[in-house]
Amino acid sequence: MLGLDGQTTQIFDQVLDFVAEALPFDVQVTVPTPFPGTPLFAQLQREGRLLADRAWERCTLFDVGFRPTHMSPQELAAGLRQMVVALYSEEATARRHQHFKALRQQTQSMAA
Repeated sequence: MLGLDGQTTQIFDQVLDFVAEALPFDVQVTVPTPFPGTPLFAQLQREGRLLADRAWERCTLFDVGFRPTHMSPQELAAGLRQMVVALYSEEATARRHQHFKALRQQTQSMAA
């Protein structure tokens, strides 16, 4: 999850580095979503950090609807877009899936 309180724009490179090292089968990146009626919504409303009250159209897990603490909403949105391109490209997805298949084959041969 990107844009949590305390995270800076360095989180984007940190997540990309982690994924490159760990090579998980799949990856999902989202941003905190202040759904109306939730504690997160109430907190961000109290703090004056909501970009719009009751903006259901921004409740997608991918649209930025609040002001993060250590980056601008625009920086968060741009960082998320860049990560999506990097993580979900055909090449990146194939690399993760090939790694997973190799691990599975190795485990199967060890069990045999």
